[in-house]
Amino acid sequence: MNNYAQLKTILEERLAALVADPKPTYTVDGQTVLWQQYTEMLQRSIDWCKAQIRDEEGPFEIRSTAVS
Repeated sequence: MNNYAQLKTILEERLAALVADPKPTYTVDGQTVLWQQYTEMLQRSIDWCKAQIRDEEGPFEIRSTAVS
C-alpha cells in the first residue's frame, strides 16, 4: 500500500469513527464546544486533504530537453 492509499484509509476511518460516536455539545470552564461545528471543520480538512491527494495521483507531464 502506498502513502496516498494509507492516507486515504486513515482519513476515512477517522471520519467514520467520529460520525459513529458523536459527542454532545458541552461547556468547559465557560467555553462551549460545539460538536457539529467541530465535525464540519474536520470534514472540510479531510476534503482538502483528499483534493491534495487527488492532485498528486493525477496525470502529470515531465518535459525534458536532451543536449548532445
